[in-house]
Amino acid sequence: MKIAVIGGGGIGLTCAWRLAQRGARVTLYESRESLGFGATTRAVGALWPPSPLARKPLQNLQRQSLWKFESFINDLLAAVSSVPSDRPTLFTRIGRLELLNSPKAAQRAEEEAAAARSEWPVFIPGKSSMERLSRESVAALFPTLAAPHHGALLCRATAMVLPPLLIGLLRTAAESAGVQIHLRTTVTDLTRPEADVVLITTGAWTSKLLPELPITPAKGQALALQPPPAFSLPHIVKFGPTYLIPREDRILVGSTTEPEAGFDEDPTAAARSDLLARAAAIFPELATAKILDHSAGLRPDAPDHQPIMGKLPNHPNLYVAVGHYKTGIALAPLVSQLMTTLILDRTTPPELLPFLPPDH
Repeated sequence: MKIAVIGGGGIGLTCAWRLAQRGARVTLYESRESLGFGATTRAVGALWPPSPLARKPLQNLQRQSLWKFESFINDLLAAVSSVPSDRPTLFTRIGRLELLNSPKAAQRAEEEAAAARSEWPVFIPGKSSMERLSRESVAALFPTLAAPHHGALLCRATAMVLPPLLIGLLRTAAESAGVQIHLRTTVTDLTRPEADVVLITTGAWTSKLLPELPITPAKGQALALQPPPAFSLPHIVKFGPTYLIPREDRILVGSTTEPEAGFDEDPTAAARSDLLARAAAIFPELATAKILDHSAGLRPDAPDHQPIMGKLPNHPNLYVAVGHYKTGIALAPLVSQLMTTLILDRTTPPELLPFLPPDH
């Protein structure tokens, strides 16, 4: 079967690789000069599961995919013939410390931790996947923490991946499996690719190709700061909408959510000031940290932040996997598996039923 994948972000590239592994002849078209440029390589790379008390279809899908992530990384590394020994660590089970803003939040954290202990896999031997920490324990971990809190919820299931490295390895694995990749190639006519099946994975730009799908861009900006001397984070730290992520030689500060920005991809001075102030409200020593990078990307949003995945009605052999918002990287392992089953086996996996395109 000849398959054309339009869009070379994390979802599209992973789907192309998995389809080729199953024997399909896959050609991937990307309009930009590099893969993953729109949202994937602009992501901070934090992979955290939804609360164990949240049980809607998308949240269940996210957890299923994240539980597969480590084996997905192992499959990817096995598919790449040579990996430099000095490359940064691609995937780390780093953990997330979420500061609790009220006694009510602290009580819910106890319930979440109990549910995770009962239902989640154990990722670190001898330690539960989720645990509530007291104010005193948090203070001992972070003596300079300034953000007010009622303790914290520590999620040891949270991990971190390096998106640019991930995209690079996915490209190598896909090409090794036979995927033909065409950069700087914009597809405007869906009948143009000579293929039995066309899979659309065009992210925030989907409505330009398929106006009937309600996918809109939601701009997000993040900073990379040089840590002050003796400053270190053993875990991701989340306070309200702000999170600090230790990555190699920097601290990432994320992020803004700006659906009103449309297709504007430029970083702004206002966001830079806002993110730096938010970081300093958590750890005051970050107020004067050197800004190493300021990036912006466009997340693909859909109504209620629900992705749209499946065969398009009234379009023979046209499939979509779009609208993954802030979870494209996290969902890639499972979504690629489900879309491969749907396309090659002509069977709709039950996990996709809540996300089928309109008019099903």
